Amino acid sequence: MLSNLYFNKNLAVNCELLGDSKTEVLESFMLGLYKKLGLCGSNVWIAKMELELINQGQYIYDAFEARFGDITGERWIDVMDDCSDYVDDIRNILSDIGASYGSLNSLDRYVADDPVGSVDLYEMICGYADSHSDIVHIVFLVRGMGDCDWIVRWFRECFGELVLVVE
Repeated sequence: MLSNLYFNKNLAVNCELLGDSKTEVLESFMLGLYKKLGLCGSNVWIAKMELELINQGQYIYDAFEARFGDITGERWIDVMDDCSDYVDDIRNILSDIGASYGSLNSLDRYVADDPVGSVDLYEMICGYADSHSDIVHIVFLVRGMGDCDWIVRWFRECFGELVLVVE
């Protein structure tokens, strides 16, 4: 079965669980999916900010990267995993390029170190599935799954057969 996960228009996402609390499990799934999409793989809110920019148009994301480099002298890809020293610069850049409220909200949640909730994961998966009509399943390949059977039940209740969690 696992060999077929990479075919038939399925998206396979590798996840390493950060822990077994609900917040840690949800964050692990979100980070796995964001990383698979080529976004920040260390902080959900920075990855969500990037996705918001891309959803506005690739040119907005490209403008952000270019302005970030011009202002800081750093490449975004080199510092996105730990960008806490650049929050004010990022906020100014987002305002200057006309970024969406969602981008600024994600940055604010990063600064506040907000926990991830099930609604955040639900919105992310539904948004991804809605924008990729060719996706049959999103498959999370999970390592380190302990006493988290609730997440498998929750996924099946929310997403039916769209999302599969493989232990």
